[in-house]
Amino acid sequence: MMTTRERAHALSDALLRTGAKWQASPETLIKALTQELGHPEALDRFIERGPQRCRARAPQRLVHILSGNTPEAALQSLGRGILLGCPMQFAKLPREIDLGLNTFLAALP
Repeated sequence: MMTTRERAHALSDALLRTGAKWQASPETLIKALTQELGHPEALDRFIERGPQRCRARAPQRLVHILSGNTPEAALQSLGRGILLGCPMQFAKLPREIDLGLNTFLAALP
């Protein structure tokens, strides 16, 4: 199982290889996740929050409904699910799939 940091690096590399308009460095992805969850490792381990310890959990299933005319939105949706570490992701693909999406998916580990 990959850590959040490993997923951020893999996602950033895949975006770079596909030439997507939505480019994000691993640091940018971790920063965005930290803003949402309060700690960069909140998905990986229990974090001290005052007198309590807490851990964020990714959803077990995630469904993406992808539009053919907004390929960048599709990449962002899939990318965020990957960054969270959601183990099962399903996508309803548009009739005509953008070749960049196939390249992106093939670039992932």
